[in-house]
Amino acid sequence: MSIPANQLPQVSIEQMLMELNPQQRRAAEIIYGPVLVIAGAGSGKTKTLTYRIANMIGRHNIQAKNMFVATFTNKAAGEMKERIIKACGPDAVSDIWAGTFHSLCVRILRRFGHHLGYDPKYSIYDQDDSHRLIYKVYQMHSVEDKYHPKQAAEFIGDCKNNLADVETAMVHRVYTTQDEMMAIVYRDYQMMLKEANAMDFDDLIMNTVMLLENFEEVRNWAQNKFQYVMSDEYQDVNHAQFRLLQMLAWPQNNIFVVGDDKQSIYRFRGSDIAHIMNFEAVYFPCNTVQLTINYRSNATIVAAGNGVIKNNTRQKEMTLIANKQGGQPINDVTLENEHKEAAFVSWLIQKAVKEGKRKWSDFAILYRTNNQSAPFEQLFLHNMIPHKVVGGLGFFQREEIKDIVSYLRVINNPKDDAAIGRIMNKPARGIGDTSQDHLQAFALSHKVSLHRAMKMVRDIDKINKRTGTKITEFVDLIEHFQKFLDMDVLRFCQYVLDQTGYVRMWENKATPEAQEKVENIQEFLRLVERYKQEHPDKELSEFLLETSLLMDFDNPAADNSVKLMTMHSSKGLEFPVVFIVGVNEKVFPSWRSKDQEDIEEERRLAYVGITRAEEELYLTHTTQRTNFRGGMELVEPSRFLDELPEEIVRKMEIPQRN
Repeated sequence: MSIPANQLPQVSIEQMLMELNPQQRRAAEIIYGPVLVIAGAGSGKTKTLTYRIANMIGRHNIQAKNMFVATFTNKAAGEMKERIIKACGPDAVSDIWAGTFHSLCVRILRRFGHHLGYDPKYSIYDQDDSHRLIYKVYQMHSVEDKYHPKQAAEFIGDCKNNLADVETAMVHRVYTTQDEMMAIVYRDYQMMLKEANAMDFDDLIMNTVMLLENFEEVRNWAQNKFQYVMSDEYQDVNHAQFRLLQMLAWPQNNIFVVGDDKQSIYRFRGSDIAHIMNFEAVYFPCNTVQLTINYRSNATIVAAGNGVIKNNTRQKEMTLIANKQGGQPINDVTLENEHKEAAFVSWLIQKAVKEGKRKWSDFAILYRTNNQSAPFEQLFLHNMIPHKVVGGLGFFQREEIKDIVSYLRVINNPKDDAAIGRIMNKPARGIGDTSQDHLQAFALSHKVSLHRAMKMVRDIDKINKRTGTKITEFVDLIEHFQKFLDMDVLRFCQYVLDQTGYVRMWENKATPEAQEKVENIQEFLRLVERYKQEHPDKELSEFLLETSLLMDFDNPAADNSVKLMTMHSSKGLEFPVVFIVGVNEKVFPSWRSKDQEDIEEERRLAYVGITRAEEELYLTHTTQRTNFRGGMELVEPSRFLDELPEEIVRKMEIPQRN
């Protein structure tokens, strides 16, 4: 039986706080006013934030329901809640608002989205949905084929991350003819999203800020409720996230942020290091605490990280200190080309595992860009080395799972064009590509949803009677399902799968790939069952909103295999042995790095990569690499290698014959 929060014995909280070092404890014990915690790599920032929350609940009798705790991953939010439950019991955190920025905004929008004209059963569009919608807008305006939907998506995302709505973008973000075209695409994209009763991920935050800025009812509710605002990974916030936290914290300004400016690596996504650099000025006067002790890596690896990052000029003054002493030298390895590089890494890993010194999951291979993984994947397959490419297709991004969720989205919100376009002929029901094109064209020209166009199919001359009947049958099927929305979520999902014949479609194919899809569908139903047990009173619409936020079901550290990933994907992870490969100029730092600001971001990325290693670190580079034309060209070692302290580096040059 859990102890109510207000009856927690203070001695248990005191014992818990004694586990913290003096720096961590100081951060955990400052409750009121603005607090900036600069937390170096491996310094126990999540533990500090978690114990602070437990301290607030247990010693200060602050109610969890008055806390807003923003993280950047679902995994981080889950770990935090688990730790608080261990310290305080489940009752203490049942009402806490802790999760990703997106998941927290979903909860606010579910309650107040009607102020902006959204039905509570709105859909959330992922990247694929957004790209398809942008392509539709391109077709409306006969945009040239040379423009990929990704270009418009980046323009739109940048606008939303900076809280520039369509009107603002039209006036202040148009500098070229291409910008003007992208602003028009943005306008029509937003119009079509709204007609579909849908938002994309960037809308979730921008629309929440709009609610807080423009509706006093929402602002008063939020500021009265969230009296203590906290954010993890503050170095990665963009302007919209900064503004959200600022508005929620006002007027008490009980805002506590944790971050490390030396690990700010997401500028390409809109993150702005200025927010952590200027926090003390924005929230003056402010308490600042530095967590300088690294508990992850040995002294040699910490020295390597310090040696590289000290060359940046725009950063807080702080030197990381290793809790673990000693350590092997950093291995600076020169090889002939990327194929020899892969062979060397493969040989070292196999040797260590064969000798019983390591297991496969002890190793991680980090690279600057995804395309660098190819020679390693090919060789690992050939040598039967178990491996996993982290950042690949997540569970909820698989075809069969997206199809099922699309069925549920259409039933929940018939205006959801992206979802209806995905499943109107899955399984095949005689609505071919040509008929779908005619439906899309009719919907665009008459400014109606795809669902409405299907109901008006008799008015579409280019669709024959037989196909029209099939389309009407599909519409009737969706409307039939809507009569059963009061079923519990699990039974409803099973009913939809049975009536549509979706599972039978894959079972009838009888291939290994199809069998894997059937197994994934079964896993999806197990997840739904678990959701039903945890949330027996929640409706389909709430399940869909939460499902939309689960971008990756996989756990990178869950199986015994070598992990391959970009350095960006490695953030927050740790491994006994790390190989950073392709440490060459124009690879790392990237050839796209044009100015000092770009180079400093690349150097921060190097710092992140180096500090993933616990015991051993290899930095490999080549004398030549394959260029984009398929030929070989001579390349230079990265400047970051010269920034390592000489006394901790062991240089290794692998002869060509080996």
